[in-house]
Amino acid sequence: MSRKSFPILRKTCYIVLLILSFTITCKAQERWGVAFRPQLNFPTTSFMDTSLRVGNGLELEVTYDVLPHLTFYTGFHWNQFDTDERFNEEHIDFNQAGYIFGGRLRLPFNKSKIGYYLSVGTIYSKIRLTTDIPLDHEETAYKLNWQFGAGVTIPVFEHWIFVPELRYRSSSSSQISSNAMEETLNVRFITISAGAMYRF
Repeated sequence: MSRKSFPILRKTCYIVLLILSFTITCKAQERWGVAFRPQLNFPTTSFMDTSLRVGNGLELEVTYDVLPHLTFYTGFHWNQFDTDERFNEEHIDFNQAGYIFGGRLRLPFNKSKIGYYLSVGTIYSKIRLTTDIPLDHEETAYKLNWQFGAGVTIPVFEHWIFVPELRYRSSSSSQISSNAMEETLNVRFITISAGAMYRF
């Protein structure tokens, strides 16, 4: 082998080692995740002395494992709930949409593959109020709200995880004009979600 071929061989070995190192690191980490969460919302407050019915919602979130037991998440959420619809009463729909940010602390209580976690975060969202009368439609400004919860991670397939979670959410107070009157809208609700997460 000539001396001229040594630099080429050295560069080739370096590239191969770099590719192998990158591949092994990516396979070992799997720090990223994408989750889709359908949910049910159980309001714990009322509006204009009228109770709110059980609502539904969706979330799409991206997660990143900062430490072995600490995960950050962010994403988009949408929730819908309404008032009880009764005879000769105005029916009101509430649609909350915005962004979520927060962290989760995983708790390895045992050596099984099932994990547990606590979560805390904020919701940057607005609420749109619609009624049977188009002129009464209202929309709040974007505000920071908060949430905390607890959940379980259950591996299903190699990269898929089932992630049920129970949360408590609170929205900041907003002034709403309804029937020519100023009303305070402050929505609090308990959320039950059953999501699917893909880890990569």
